[in-house]
Amino acid sequence: MNIIIILVILIILITLVVYFYNKNKYSTYLYLERQDSNKPYKILDEDIIKPTDGYNYSMAFFIFLNDYSENFNYWRHILHKGNELKSTDLLDYTDWNELTQDISNQSPGIWMVPKSTKLRLSFTTETNKHTCNLNNTKIDCNNHLNCKWNGKCILKDEHAIYMNESIPITNIEMIYDVEYLDIEIPYKKMTHISFILENKILNVYFNGKLKKIHKFRGDPIINNNNLFFNQQNSFNGTLFNFNYIPYEISSEQVKEMTIDIPNISYIPKKTRFYNFIKRLKFKEAIQSFFI
Repeated sequence: MNIIIILVILIILITLVVYFYNKNKYSTYLYLERQDSNKPYKILDEDIIKPTDGYNYSMAFFIFLNDYSENFNYWRHILHKGNELKSTDLLDYTDWNELTQDISNQSPGIWMVPKSTKLRLSFTTETNKHTCNLNNTKIDCNNHLNCKWNGKCILKDEHAIYMNESIPITNIEMIYDVEYLDIEIPYKKMTHISFILENKILNVYFNGKLKKIHKFRGDPIINNNNLFFNQQNSFNGTLFNFNYIPYEISSEQVKEMTIDIPNISYIPKKTRFYNFIKRLKFKEAIQSFFI
């Protein structure tokens, strides 16, 4: 009898430790349990903890795509931190260059590519206009959007200043650009996406595994604007367990977030039950029977 009581007490203590660990863990950064695409949503910049070193941060979330054909011809907004938008603004962009001219301040921006199920991760960067001079080969030169090869690497337009009023102008020698990379996501399947920005390197994870590594031409700019979700036109889907983390997380932390699946009917009941039991989340395990 005493052994049973001791075991019960141990289980309760372990459950409390796990609960407060997760509670404290999430209290250090922005966390949203669920964000449906049918409602525009905004988080004020003052409620978002800034990157601890001023430059680097991480983002992670589950995404479920209900219907990829909705707003099929447009760049479908999922989220962006940057240019101020109203909930009534209709984003009917079909051309990426036109979009980035109007929404030039993104750190990050996440969009769904027209006529596809690809996600585009975009970041505003700044580059010294003399960067072209540092490239000694035609291949390296042409890899830079704002450079061209003319026997040597030069700026395409030596009089160009690529900037927008929404970006602080501190040096007229700087060129501003929106750099990006695309990643395919499956249709009607729960998928975990995370990325880690570390200086000029972006590591992108797909279901806990490193999928892409992107090196920026310029330096990503951290802005002090609000974070917007689901502006019109948006995708038809849902984000779960959204995390905005003000530092670089490890691959082990990415894996942990991938395992911490949401308790929703999109995921088979049996899968959820055993996942929660193994992770000592007894409350969620019981709830899984009723969802």
